[in-house]
Amino acid sequence: MAQFVKPLHWIGYGLLILSLISLVDALVPTDLMNPVWEFQTMGAIIEQSPLILVGLFMVFLVDPDRLMKWDEFILKGLSWLALGVGLMYLLMIPLCIVDAVRVHRQANQQIFSQVSEKREAVQQVKDKLNQAKTVGELEQLLISLDGAGVAPEITPTQPVEQVKQKLAQAIAQGEQNLNAQAQQAQQAQSLDLLKKAVKWNLGALVSGLLFISIWRGTPWARQRRQNF
Repeated sequence: MAQFVKPLHWIGYGLLILSLISLVDALVPTDLMNPVWEFQTMGAIIEQSPLILVGLFMVFLVDPDRLMKWDEFILKGLSWLALGVGLMYLLMIPLCIVDAVRVHRQANQQIFSQVSEKREAVQQVKDKLNQAKTVGELEQLLISLDGAGVAPEITPTQPVEQVKQKLAQAIAQGEQNLNAQAQQAQQAQSLDLLKKAVKWNLGALVSGLLFISIWRGTPWARQRRQNF
């Protein structure tokens, strides 16, 4: 049994080192006060918890009576570290919720800004349509609408007023499409954000409790020994 457990002990150290490398990669470069970076980074840290937990479990899978001095020192530190990490994960829950709200507001603001710019462009087309009096001016407007994918079919024999009416209908359709696309983007963004927030908050809660349980289950690692 000891021959089987000993390799697992060293594999546990390897998993912890790999986890540390991944955490450093997630944290560097830092961009504090940026809600998107904070939210995504917390998600990356939380998603690393299974590997860290398995690594800790395997590291502590050892006979306490056969510990080397340096091994005892490391295990004592890891036991206290498990408590600190567990508390950190639990404290990340409210921060994750706050950042999710901030990211939601920021994303909605970006969508609103993009829609506002497009609405201004539509209004400019409307103004030009009202002022258009020649076929050449209408053709220019038709090119603009064609780029937006809402250009109507116009024949050269149609009167100017009829062409203007069709263009006005096309502009109105473009506005409806713009509003529908903005609403779809907001709904998709909100759903994706909600799924991530729920997933990461539950992950932080479960992981935090498991880390604390590791600390509670390893009092022997924190006790000072007289014989090594």
